[in-house]
Amino acid sequence: MKPYRQGDLDGLCGIYSIVNSVRYIKKLNTEESEELFYKCLRLAEKKRKLSTIVKEGSSLPVLINIFNEIVDIQYGIKSTRPFHKRKDVSLGCYWDYVVTFLEVPGRAVLAGIDCENAEGHWSVVVKATPKTFYLMDSYYEKLWHRRKMSTKRISINRPYLVAPTHSFFLG
Repeated sequence: MKPYRQGDLDGLCGIYSIVNSVRYIKKLNTEESEELFYKCLRLAEKKRKLSTIVKEGSSLPVLINIFNEIVDIQYGIKSTRPFHKRKDVSLGCYWDYVVTFLEVPGRAVLAGIDCENAEGHWSVVVKATPKTFYLMDSYYEKLWHRRKMSTKRISINRPYLVAPTHSFFLG
């Protein structure tokens, strides 16, 4: 019997991704990361019941609110969503943008992904090459390979769907 990991029983990957991205950019220690985690939960609970967030995950409006009210104001990290109104972004366009964005130190991308076996997941991309995204992930994912990704639909050859419209570019 395997032990449960974050995400097996809860939908807090969005909150963890925010904490991990701020921790990565600002080099937070454990105590500072815990404080940020609880700030995020308290603010999120103002929008949705905590039990709903734990069961169903963080909605996009909840994450946007956390970025605006905590990440930007309290940590001085600007977030942008350059693709939020662009519905038909190719994988190549998105991938190239992430690679270029992350060439500057002290930046990260919080990205949403879907796959066949699970509903949405949030993760933090901290490094990118033309073929691979390197992650700081609460579910212990380490890499996303471009050849397995799509921005259009899940298929046998491309079982992972990344959502450019839901990506936050931080730094």
